Amino acid sequence: MKNILTLAIISILFGSCTKVVNINLEEADKKIVIEANVYNGEQPFLVNIKRSTDYYGRENELPINNAEVSISTDNGGYLPVPLIENGIYAIHSFSGLPGHTYALRVRVDGKEYTAQSTMPYNVTIDSLTYRYKDDGLGEAGYELSYRYTDPKDQENNYLMLLTVNDTLLSNPMYILLFNDKDVFSNAEGNNFYKRFKKGDKISVDLRGMDNNVYLYFKTLREILTNQNGPAPANPVTNIQGGALGYFGAFNTSRKEITIQ
Repeated sequence: MKNILTLAIISILFGSCTKVVNINLEEADKKIVIEANVYNGEQPFLVNIKRSTDYYGRENELPINNAEVSISTDNGGYLPVPLIENGIYAIHSFSGLPGHTYALRVRVDGKEYTAQSTMPYNVTIDSLTYRYKDDGLGEAGYELSYRYTDPKDQENNYLMLLTVNDTLLSNPMYILLFNDKDVFSNAEGNNFYKRFKKGDKISVDLRGMDNNVYLYFKTLREILTNQNGPAPANPVTNIQGGALGYFGAFNTSRKEITIQ
């Protein structure tokens, strides 16, 4: 994966509005771009809504401040999501439940856009361990290994993020996107290709997502790693009504360790 893939994934997951890449994807009439995430536990729910002629041409994006935004609740109703700043709508605290399907509604200028996403059940990082290596293959240091339990009775899709000393690493080899059919989905492994030093505080985030959200990130990766090929299409969205972007319900698990 190239560095632009990493920056795109981080930008999308954390609601960043910074410019990511400079490729043109289906430049045409202005389109609505919606990016929204629901997480398990008490966390903010953010919806980023903009209008752009080019999904990745961030300099052309215009924030949309007149949208009507709502998200379904666990009792079957809908909760309005107010505007808090240009193009950003938010609920300060929203707790997603595993196994629940959430629905997003966005109305802009009389047109409605909808999306659904099901939050998977929790997959927990069971342990983080490390061992010192000095084998001549790069700088000597401590290698990190993780272990988690992958349920065998369901299909699971994952994004794994690595933070070191409170900094989320942006190198593509430190971000893993996979499902339990991939070679990287072993319940135990070391795929970060990095060695650490004593005193490093490390956290690993494992984020589960449904098939439609995984397909979005998978096609995004294919687009961003194919810049020398034919003109790409847009990522496969789960939003109905003609908008770009995605709406995802993520179940997250985090484990921390300090190299002693």
